[in-house]
Amino acid sequence: KAAKAKFVEIASNDVDTIGRVDPIINPYVMTEDIDGCEIEKDKGNTLAQYQGFQKEIVANPIVREGDQLDENTQIVQLKPAQSKAIKHKLPPRELAVIRLPSFEEVANDQVLYAHANRILHLETNPGNARALVQRHGERDVWINPPPIPLTTEEMDYVFDLPYARLPHPAYGDARFPAFDMIKFSVNIMRGCFGGCTFCSITEHEGRIIQNRSEDSILREIEKIRDTAPNFTGIISDLGGPTANMYRLHCKDPEIEKNCRKPSCVYPGVCQNLHTDHAPLVQLYRKARAIKGVKKILIGSGLRYDLAVLNPEYVKELVQHHVGGYLKIAPEHTEQGPLSKMMKPGI
Repeated sequence: KAAKAKFVEIASNDVDTIGRVDPIINPYVMTEDIDGCEIEKDKGNTLAQYQGFQKEIVANPIVREGDQLDENTQIVQLKPAQSKAIKHKLPPRELAVIRLPSFEEVANDQVLYAHANRILHLETNPGNARALVQRHGERDVWINPPPIPLTTEEMDYVFDLPYARLPHPAYGDARFPAFDMIKFSVNIMRGCFGGCTFCSITEHEGRIIQNRSEDSILREIEKIRDTAPNFTGIISDLGGPTANMYRLHCKDPEIEKNCRKPSCVYPGVCQNLHTDHAPLVQLYRKARAIKGVKKILIGSGLRYDLAVLNPEYVKELVQHHVGGYLKIAPEHTEQGPLSKMMKPGI
C-alpha cells in the first residue's frame, strides 16, 4: 500500500476509447426477402441495420426516396464519431499505473474485455509501458511493466544451462506427443513483433527479439547429436515463435524505446525495421555443416512478408530446409479474417 501511494492512477479509458461491439448475425435467421447483392453493396453504410434482425427493419432493409414506411419502422442513420483531443498532463511513466476495468466487469462485458485486451497490447514496450492494476473481488491485482529484454550474453547463459532435454523421470516410460515434436528442435530466439490480435506471445516473451549467439546455438545442436537418445541426424526445427525474425530489430534504439505500435509488420513492414536475413542464412549454413547432422528443418511459422524482402534467404530455405511442406504464418486465406488478425494477405 505504501508503494502504491506514490503512483498516479490513470483510468483505462484515457488510454483507449471504449467502443461498441455489434452483435454477430445469426446465420440461421431466414433472410430470403433481403437482396444479398444490395446488402453487400451497401455493407459499409447499412449492414448495422440488419444485425438486430428486427422484423420491420428486415422488411425494408434499404430505404429509398418514395418508399412507403410502416409507422413502426425505425430509420437508423450512421454518422462518424466526433472526437475532441483533450490534453492531459501525464505523470512520469515510472510513477503511473493504469486502472483496468475490474475482473468481474471484463468477464461479463465483451466490450470491456476487448478494451482491456487493447490496453495490454499497448503497454508491452519495456521502454514506455506503465504498470497496470485491476480489481478482482476485494483485492487489486498489480501487473508490473515488461522487463528489459535479455541481452545475447544473458540468453546464452540461460540456454547453456545443463538441461536434461527429457521428460521428468517421475513420468517413467509414458510417451508425450508434444515432447516427440520438439525433442530435436533448437530455439534460437525469444519474442515476436507480429502483434497478431489472437496471440499472447508478446505478453509472455515480448515484442523485442532476444537472440542467442551462433556459438550457443551450434553447441546445442552438437549436444543433441552427442547425447539425445535415438537421434537420427535430423534437427526438426531451428526457429522460435517465428521462423525468420532472428536478429531483426528496430534501426534506432530511441524510436524503439518510444514506439507504441502493436505491430512492426502490420499493415505493412515498418520503415524503421531492420529486415536483413543474412545472419540467419549464415546460421543455417553453419548448422547443416556440423558433422553428424543430416538435415536441418525449419518447423516454425514463416513470415513471408519479411522473407520475400530477402530472396537469398528464400532460396536457402527452400533448397535446404523444407521437409515436404512449409509452415507459413497466416491462419486463413481471406482478407476479412486476416485483417482482424492483423495478418498480411496472401
